[in-house]
Amino acid sequence: MMKRKYFSIILCVLSGLSFFIYFQIVKETYLANYNKLFRNRFLTPIEYYFFQYKQHEYPETIEKVMKFMSDYDSCIDYDKYEYTYFRDYLSKKSKGTIHYIPLYNQNNFKREAYIILSAGFDGKINNHYDWRDTIFINDFQDKIKMYNQNNFKKFGTHNKLFNKIDFNILYYFFGRKDYLVEYVNFIDYCKDAARVYQTLNLEKLIKGVESDYTDYNIISYKGVVLTDTLISNERYIIFRHQDYLIRNKLFDNTKEVFSGDTLIFIGSFDNFDKENMIIDFIYCIQVED
Repeated sequence: MMKRKYFSIILCVLSGLSFFIYFQIVKETYLANYNKLFRNRFLTPIEYYFFQYKQHEYPETIEKVMKFMSDYDSCIDYDKYEYTYFRDYLSKKSKGTIHYIPLYNQNNFKREAYIILSAGFDGKINNHYDWRDTIFINDFQDKIKMYNQNNFKKFGTHNKLFNKIDFNILYYFFGRKDYLVEYVNFIDYCKDAARVYQTLNLEKLIKGVESDYTDYNIISYKGVVLTDTLISNERYIIFRHQDYLIRNKLFDNTKEVFSGDTLIFIGSFDNFDKENMIIDFIYCIQVED
């Protein structure tokens, strides 16, 4: 009887120890993959697509981004590029990729934001929404099942992943959610960028255009309103400086403005008509002073 009791105790101890060792191995592997995911930059090719392809919206799918990148540079190895930028290190699939979902502005039905999902604890993507499902910016958190629904921190326009995460072994085997890796809103992205970039006055802006350094994606600049007008059903705010006209094609519905108002815009350089001294900017978003 005593031997049987000792045997049961030893068996319980060994079982507990084995489970503890197994738990630690699984946890350390998971955290290592989590940190790899943390270091990856999904933003780069998606934003590159937006600005270089001169779209008014984010792409419908990652495949659209990949096709653009391949067309833009024939030397790009599609598979390697996808594996580098869009690999989901938490996926249990051998070549699992992150899940991209564009988000729509409910007022104009344009894709003005997106989220990146990882498989998370359970290693499987459980949200299968895509661009055809019309998920809106203002309510995506109510529709997307996420492990970090309440504890992710918004850092600028992106979600900042925690360097440490509370590993849950039950989620590992029985989870039915995904991990929100990144959220980007174009309007907020530009406004944040305006706080980083130097805001140019019109004189410096014009000199920059004349010297052809306007290959930057976005530029922050300040001017005085000459007029608020429509050109081919698109709203423009016009600045004048000396003999130059700066035409600012608005991306969103900027508040009502009046002649003589001073505005700060963040916009993308589009064209310079040297003969007529007209400079065009597009995707212009008003930034509060």
